[in-house]
Amino acid sequence: MKRYRFALGGIQRVRRIAEENARQATAEAQREADRATAELHARLADIGAALPSPGVRTGSEFLADRENLDRHRQAVLAARTAEANALDTLASRRTDWIAAAKSLRAIDRMEERHREAWTAEATRAAQLLTDEIAVTRFRSESER
Repeated sequence: MKRYRFALGGIQRVRRIAEENARQATAEAQREADRATAELHARLADIGAALPSPGVRTGSEFLADRENLDRHRQAVLAARTAEANALDTLASRRTDWIAAAKSLRAIDRMEERHREAWTAEATRAAQLLTDEIAVTRFRSESER
């Protein structure tokens, strides 16, 4: 019997590579989202540390504190935007990975069914050959 060969093996390899690439892109997007979240938490901690101490201040100290808080507020807004963008990218990458994985699993199931059919056919062919050998031997022994 011929050696097993899956006709869609090339497509299966390409889909496996695409699934692995999508998995890596998802992992990279996860790292980026984690980094953006950590940056946001750091900015929020910075704004808490930048709050002016209560008490009497001069006009220039008040304006400097206000400007400092405004810079921190802008940094927090930028960090929130970066985190939201990173989370959107992560969701998109995860969706792509799921689609690639489903596509690969479909080909894998087809390959599994094809291999089972080939194995059954090979087993039947081997059984027929064994039966033929047994019948031939029986006939040759009965003729003696």
